[in-house]
Amino acid sequence: MVLLPVFLFNNANNNNVLNANTVGNGTVVNVSTTGTGKGVLSSTGSGFAVHGIASAQSSAGIIGDNNGAGEAVVGRTTSDIAAAVVGRNDGGGYGVRGFVATNTTGTAIGVLGQVGLNSSKGRAGRFENFNASNDINNVFEVETNGNGNIPDNTQGNASSFLVDNTNSVGAAVRAEVNTIFGNFGAAAVFGVSSGTGGRAGLFYASNPAGNGASLIALTDGNGNAITANAGKDGNGIETNIDGAGNALYAWVPSFATGRAGRFNIFNTSNTSDVITVTTVGNGVAGNFKVDRVTGTSAAVKGEVNSQFANFGTAGIYGISSGTGGYAGLFHASNPAGNGPALIALADGNGNGITANAGGTGDGVEATVDGNGSAIWMGSQLRDR
Repeated sequence: MVLLPVFLFNNANNNNVLNANTVGNGTVVNVSTTGTGKGVLSSTGSGFAVHGIASAQSSAGIIGDNNGAGEAVVGRTTSDIAAAVVGRNDGGGYGVRGFVATNTTGTAIGVLGQVGLNSSKGRAGRFENFNASNDINNVFEVETNGNGNIPDNTQGNASSFLVDNTNSVGAAVRAEVNTIFGNFGAAAVFGVSSGTGGRAGLFYASNPAGNGASLIALTDGNGNAITANAGKDGNGIETNIDGAGNALYAWVPSFATGRAGRFNIFNTSNTSDVITVTTVGNGVAGNFKVDRVTGTSAAVKGEVNSQFANFGTAGIYGISSGTGGYAGLFHASNPAGNGPALIALADGNGNGITANAGGTGDGVEATVDGNGSAIWMGSQLRDR
């Protein structure tokens, strides 16, 4: 039984069916029920089922409260193209604002987007910009002034992404930029460290039993896979290891024709070494090998292009700075080999070999274990 029926049967009548007004501070219409029915049920065709208007900044068009730990406002729809809840702002404020006011447990969430409930599929969140000239605003921003969490770096971050599925092949974060320009900032991921500390990017493979790389950089085009530049006195690339691997491992696959490494200095005033290799261990500082029995290239080639003959201006300059050791050692180690251990050729007017002993040693010492000559002298070495 309806206690107060109110009807308007003239479809040409645009007047309100029911008006309720007050100039006081009380509630205009108060509806309450102790049952499971609806407090207010409103349905319409093409109009608004419920339209709430507020004219003060401190008020709201619609307020929903729930004192029983449930949702305050719920929007439901069966549409494939429309939203269950829409927040629209025709001014400069927020379309949708979610915030946490009083919860202190650390579990409250300002805005929660979920997908997968009842086996649903779709996106938990999406942000779009349809204005190509909107170049002064970010499509999505996350900002925090928190201190971070040193004991647990999964907390206290501006954002955190996790694919929590051991069988997944999806990325925690996927970023893509489609542009013809290579301007500064035109990047799929642009990391900036603007303080005196911090890192612009950090990649950490944290599982001690893991075999995956911390960082992989691939390019299918003609650009570099990695370009690194240090604007001041830092290193372009620094790498180190804690185990038995290689601090730097460069290799060229069997189908490629490039170099495994190249080092250049283009500053004519730079007196630094192009490459410096030092070890405090007992291994060799540099190991070079052409591992091909039909090879005709040198394991090490040193060349200097200079008009001066100063001390140290040499294609290869070897120093033995200890009380033992050799400044140079050449060993033809194959007993069946026929090649000499050392060949010295001069196409100009200089000597093939110049030797000097500054102390009591000999300028040249030569011995043989076989039937050859300790020293054999001839003028046509190349024709032998």
